[in-house]
Amino acid sequence: MRKTVSKSLILFAFLSSAAFASNALEQSAVGKNASKDWSVSLKNTITTNMYDLDSVNHYATNETRFDVNIKVDDATYGLYTILGKELQGERDQSLSDINFKFIKKFMDIGEHVTLTHYPIIKLPTSEDTDKRANLQVQATYILYTTIKGSLVGNENFSFAILPYVTKAFHEYTTTTLGKSNTEWTLSFNPSAEYAFSDSFALGLEFGYTRGFTYRGNSKDAYAFGTYLSFDFLEDSNATLGYDIGGAPLAANGRDTRVNIIDNREANLYLELSTKF
Repeated sequence: MRKTVSKSLILFAFLSSAAFASNALEQSAVGKNASKDWSVSLKNTITTNMYDLDSVNHYATNETRFDVNIKVDDATYGLYTILGKELQGERDQSLSDINFKFIKKFMDIGEHVTLTHYPIIKLPTSEDTDKRANLQVQATYILYTTIKGSLVGNENFSFAILPYVTKAFHEYTTTTLGKSNTEWTLSFNPSAEYAFSDSFALGLEFGYTRGFTYRGNSKDAYAFGTYLSFDFLEDSNATLGYDIGGAPLAANGRDTRVNIIDNREANLYLELSTKF
Protein backbone atom coordinates (compact mmCIF):
# COMPACT_ATOMS: atom_id res chain seq x y z
CA MET A 1 0.00 0.00 0.00
CA ARG A 2 1.04 3.57 -0.61
CA LYS A 3 3.13 5.46 1.92
CA THR A 4 3.76 8.72 0.13
CA VAL A 5 2.30 12.17 -0.19
CA SER A 6 1.81 14.03 -3.47
CA LYS A 7 4.72 16.06 -4.78
CA SER A 8 3.14 19.48 -4.96
CA LEU A 9 2.11 20.27 -1.43
CA ILE A 10 5.29 21.23 0.43
CA LEU A 11 7.42 24.35 0.58
CA PHE A 12 10.67 22.41 0.84
CA ALA A 13 11.75 20.55 -2.24
CA PHE A 14 13.04 17.55 -0.36
CA LEU A 15 9.85 16.96 1.56
CA SER A 16 8.01 16.80 -1.72
CA SER A 17 10.39 14.32 -3.29
CA ALA A 18 11.79 12.14 -0.54
CA ALA A 19 10.24 12.52 2.86
CA PHE A 20 7.46 10.16 1.88
CA ALA A 21 9.71 8.24 -0.47
CA SER A 22 8.89 4.86 1.10
CA ASN A 23 6.12 4.15 -1.36
CA ALA A 24 4.55 0.77 -2.01
CA LEU A 25 7.31 -0.28 -4.37
CA GLU A 26 10.04 0.40 -1.82
CA GLN A 27 7.92 -1.19 0.87
CA SER A 28 8.21 -4.43 -1.04
CA ALA A 29 11.98 -4.03 -1.15
CA VAL A 30 12.11 -3.62 2.63
CA GLY A 31 9.43 -5.98 3.80
CA LYS A 32 9.41 -8.90 1.39
CA ASN A 33 11.87 -11.34 -0.07
CA ALA A 34 12.09 -10.21 -3.67
CA SER A 35 11.87 -12.94 -6.28
CA LYS A 36 14.84 -11.46 -8.18
CA ASP A 37 17.90 -9.38 -7.42
CA TRP A 38 16.86 -6.31 -9.43
CA SER A 39 13.72 -4.37 -10.26
CA VAL A 40 12.59 -1.28 -12.15
CA SER A 41 9.61 0.71 -10.94
CA LEU A 42 7.58 3.53 -12.49
CA LYS A 43 5.23 5.88 -10.70
CA ASN A 44 3.20 8.47 -12.59
CA THR A 45 1.34 11.19 -10.66
CA ILE A 46 -1.06 13.76 -12.08
CA THR A 47 -1.74 16.60 -9.64
CA THR A 48 -4.17 19.48 -9.96
CA ASN A 49 -5.31 22.22 -7.65
CA MET A 50 -9.02 22.80 -7.07
CA TYR A 51 -9.53 25.98 -9.07
CA ASP A 52 -11.73 25.92 -12.18
CA LEU A 53 -9.94 24.83 -15.34
CA ASP A 54 -10.41 28.27 -16.90
CA SER A 55 -9.12 30.12 -13.82
CA VAL A 56 -5.81 31.99 -14.03
CA ASN A 57 -4.92 30.29 -10.70
CA HIS A 58 -5.39 26.76 -12.01
CA TYR A 59 -2.37 24.55 -12.45
CA ALA A 60 -1.76 20.88 -13.15
CA THR A 61 1.42 18.84 -13.28
CA ASN A 62 2.50 15.36 -14.30
CA GLU A 63 5.44 13.65 -12.61
CA THR A 64 6.98 10.32 -13.54
CA ARG A 65 9.41 8.77 -11.10
CA PHE A 66 11.90 6.14 -12.33
CA ASP A 67 13.49 3.75 -9.79
CA VAL A 68 16.14 1.11 -10.36
CA ASN A 69 16.75 -1.26 -7.42
CA ILE A 70 19.37 -3.95 -6.90
CA LYS A 71 19.16 -6.37 -3.98
CA VAL A 72 22.43 -7.53 -2.42
CA ASP A 73 22.00 -9.99 0.44
CA ASP A 74 19.55 -8.31 2.84
CA ALA A 75 20.03 -4.77 1.54
CA THR A 76 18.63 -2.85 -1.43
CA TYR A 77 20.62 -0.30 -3.43
CA GLY A 78 19.00 1.96 -5.95
CA LEU A 79 18.72 5.26 -7.74
CA TYR A 80 15.80 7.38 -8.85
CA THR A 81 14.92 10.56 -10.67
CA ILE A 82 11.69 12.38 -11.50
CA LEU A 83 10.56 13.79 -14.83
CA GLY A 84 8.15 16.67 -14.27
CA LYS A 85 5.95 18.43 -16.79
CA GLU A 86 3.51 21.30 -16.47
CA LEU A 87 0.13 20.59 -18.06
CA GLN A 88 -0.75 24.17 -18.85
CA GLY A 89 0.96 27.34 -20.02
CA GLU A 90 4.26 26.65 -21.77
CA ARG A 91 4.16 23.03 -20.55
CA ASP A 92 7.75 23.15 -19.36
CA GLN A 93 9.45 19.82 -18.70
CA SER A 94 12.39 19.13 -16.42
CA LEU A 95 14.34 16.21 -14.98
CA SER A 96 15.13 16.24 -11.26
CA ASP A 97 18.42 15.40 -9.59
CA ILE A 98 19.80 11.88 -9.43
CA ASN A 99 19.27 10.30 -5.99
CA PHE A 100 21.09 7.23 -4.72
CA LYS A 101 19.39 5.26 -1.94
CA PHE A 102 20.22 2.40 0.40
CA ILE A 103 17.61 0.38 2.29
CA LYS A 104 18.51 -2.11 5.01
CA LYS A 105 16.62 -3.42 8.01
CA PHE A 106 18.13 -2.15 11.24
CA MET A 107 16.31 -3.95 14.04
CA ASP A 108 13.02 -5.15 15.45
CA ILE A 109 11.65 -3.73 18.67
CA GLY A 110 9.47 -6.44 20.12
CA GLU A 111 6.96 -8.06 17.80
CA HIS A 112 5.34 -4.92 16.46
CA VAL A 113 7.98 -2.32 15.52
CA THR A 114 10.65 -2.48 12.81
CA LEU A 115 13.38 0.10 12.16
CA THR A 116 15.00 0.43 8.75
CA HIS A 117 18.05 2.41 7.62
CA TYR A 118 17.25 4.60 4.62
CA PRO A 119 20.05 7.02 3.59
CA ILE A 120 19.83 9.02 0.33
CA ILE A 121 22.57 10.90 -1.53
CA LYS A 122 21.46 13.59 -3.99
CA LEU A 123 23.71 14.72 -6.82
CA PRO A 124 22.98 18.11 -8.43
CA THR A 125 22.11 17.14 -12.00
CA SER A 126 19.17 19.52 -12.50
CA GLU A 127 19.50 23.16 -13.50
CA ASP A 128 17.82 24.46 -10.33
CA THR A 129 20.20 22.81 -7.90
CA ASP A 130 23.33 22.85 -10.04
CA LYS A 131 23.26 26.23 -11.81
CA ARG A 132 20.98 28.27 -9.53
CA ALA A 133 21.53 26.84 -6.02
CA ASN A 134 25.11 25.67 -6.68
CA LEU A 135 24.52 22.49 -4.69
CA GLN A 136 27.54 20.20 -4.50
CA VAL A 137 25.97 17.20 -2.77
CA GLN A 138 23.16 16.52 -0.30
CA ALA A 139 22.94 13.71 2.25
CA THR A 140 19.76 12.55 3.97
CA TYR A 141 19.20 9.91 6.60
CA ILE A 142 15.74 8.46 7.27
CA LEU A 143 15.12 6.05 10.13
CA TYR A 144 12.04 4.44 8.64
CA THR A 145 9.82 3.00 11.36
CA THR A 146 6.89 0.64 10.73
CA ILE A 147 4.38 -0.38 13.40
CA LYS A 148 2.03 -3.34 12.98
CA GLY A 149 -1.64 -2.95 13.73
CA SER A 150 -1.41 -5.83 16.18
CA LEU A 151 0.03 -3.29 18.63
CA VAL A 152 -3.46 -1.73 18.86
CA GLY A 153 -5.27 -5.04 18.53
CA ASN A 154 -6.28 -4.77 14.87
CA GLU A 155 -4.16 -6.26 12.09
CA ASN A 156 -5.94 -4.12 9.48
CA PHE A 157 -4.12 -1.05 10.76
CA SER A 158 -0.52 -0.19 9.96
CA PHE A 159 1.53 2.81 10.96
CA ALA A 160 4.75 4.40 9.76
CA ILE A 161 7.01 7.19 11.00
CA LEU A 162 9.66 8.80 8.79
CA PRO A 163 11.90 11.16 10.75
CA TYR A 164 14.80 12.42 8.71
CA VAL A 165 17.69 14.85 8.73
CA THR A 166 19.28 16.39 5.62
CA LYS A 167 22.64 18.14 5.28
CA ALA A 168 23.26 20.07 2.08
CA PHE A 169 26.65 21.28 0.83
CA HIS A 170 26.45 24.37 -1.36
CA GLU A 171 29.23 26.35 -2.98
CA TYR A 172 27.55 29.59 -1.88
CA THR A 173 25.13 30.43 0.93
CA THR A 174 22.65 32.00 -1.51
CA THR A 175 21.27 31.09 -4.91
CA THR A 176 21.99 33.06 -8.07
CA LEU A 177 18.61 34.73 -7.50
CA GLY A 178 19.69 35.97 -4.06
CA LYS A 179 17.60 33.53 -1.99
CA SER A 180 19.16 31.75 0.98
CA ASN A 181 20.17 28.14 0.47
CA THR A 182 18.99 25.62 3.06
CA GLU A 183 21.84 23.87 4.88
CA TRP A 184 19.94 21.63 7.34
CA THR A 185 16.46 20.15 7.11
CA LEU A 186 14.68 18.27 9.90
CA SER A 187 11.36 16.52 9.40
CA PHE A 188 8.86 14.26 11.17
CA ASN A 189 6.27 12.41 9.10
CA PRO A 190 3.78 9.96 10.66
CA SER A 191 1.13 8.06 8.68
CA ALA A 192 -1.61 5.54 9.33
CA GLU A 193 -3.37 3.14 7.00
CA TYR A 194 -6.41 0.89 7.32
CA ALA A 195 -6.69 -2.05 4.94
CA PHE A 196 -10.26 -3.03 4.10
CA SER A 197 -8.89 -5.99 2.14
CA ASP A 198 -5.60 -7.25 0.73
CA SER A 199 -5.87 -4.75 -2.12
CA PHE A 200 -7.90 -1.75 -0.86
CA ALA A 201 -6.87 0.72 1.85
CA LEU A 202 -7.49 4.18 3.28
CA GLY A 203 -4.60 6.26 4.57
CA LEU A 204 -3.85 9.46 6.47
CA GLU A 205 -0.51 11.27 6.45
CA PHE A 206 1.03 14.27 8.14
CA GLY A 207 4.37 15.98 7.73
CA TYR A 208 6.24 18.75 9.51
CA THR A 209 9.55 20.10 8.25
CA ARG A 210 11.91 22.85 9.40
CA GLY A 211 14.77 24.10 7.26
CA PHE A 212 17.78 26.14 8.40
CA THR A 213 19.87 28.44 6.23
CA TYR A 214 23.63 28.90 6.54
CA ARG A 215 22.96 32.02 8.57
CA GLY A 216 20.81 30.12 11.06
CA ASN A 217 17.45 31.45 9.89
CA SER A 218 14.65 28.89 9.80
CA LYS A 219 11.44 28.24 7.92
CA ASP A 220 8.91 25.51 8.54
CA ALA A 221 6.17 23.80 6.58
CA TYR A 222 3.39 21.29 7.22
CA ALA A 223 1.54 18.82 5.03
CA PHE A 224 -1.62 16.80 5.48
CA GLY A 225 -2.95 14.16 3.14
CA THR A 226 -5.51 11.41 2.81
CA TYR A 227 -5.80 8.77 0.10
CA LEU A 228 -7.53 5.65 -1.19
CA SER A 229 -5.18 2.99 -2.50
CA PHE A 230 -5.99 -0.01 -4.67
CA ASP A 231 -3.59 -2.81 -5.65
CA PHE A 232 -4.27 -4.51 -8.97
CA LEU A 233 -2.49 -7.11 -11.03
CA GLU A 234 0.60 -8.39 -9.18
CA ASP A 235 2.84 -5.36 -8.73
CA SER A 236 0.65 -2.38 -9.66
CA ASN A 237 -1.15 0.19 -7.57
CA ALA A 238 -3.57 3.08 -8.11
CA THR A 239 -4.01 5.88 -5.57
CA LEU A 240 -6.47 8.74 -5.46
CA GLY A 241 -5.59 11.38 -2.90
CA TYR A 242 -6.12 14.83 -1.44
CA ASP A 243 -3.35 16.92 0.09
CA ILE A 244 -2.79 20.37 1.49
CA GLY A 245 0.18 22.11 3.01
CA GLY A 246 2.09 25.31 3.49
CA ALA A 247 3.61 27.50 6.15
CA PRO A 248 2.02 27.08 9.61
CA LEU A 249 2.51 30.78 10.44
CA ALA A 250 0.19 33.47 9.13
CA ALA A 251 1.52 36.40 7.14
CA ASN A 252 1.91 38.49 10.31
CA GLY A 253 4.49 35.99 11.62
CA ARG A 254 2.67 35.48 14.93
CA ASP A 255 -0.62 33.64 14.42
CA THR A 256 -0.88 29.97 13.53
CA ARG A 257 -2.43 29.16 10.18
CA VAL A 258 -2.90 25.43 9.57
CA ASN A 259 -5.62 24.45 7.13
CA ILE A 260 -6.90 20.95 6.60
CA ILE A 261 -9.67 21.90 4.15
CA ASP A 262 -9.16 24.89 1.86
CA ASN A 263 -9.98 24.70 -1.84
CA ARG A 264 -7.55 27.55 -2.54
CA GLU A 265 -4.55 25.58 -1.26
CA ALA A 266 -5.52 21.91 -1.63
CA ASN A 267 -4.57 19.51 -4.41
CA LEU A 268 -6.05 16.34 -5.86
CA TYR A 269 -3.87 13.67 -7.41
CA LEU A 270 -4.07 10.35 -9.20
CA GLU A 271 -1.06 8.08 -8.95
CA LEU A 272 -0.36 4.89 -10.90
CA SER A 273 2.65 2.75 -10.04
CA THR A 274 4.06 -0.54 -11.22
CA LYS A 275 7.20 -2.62 -10.80
CA PHE A 276 8.99 -4.87 -13.24
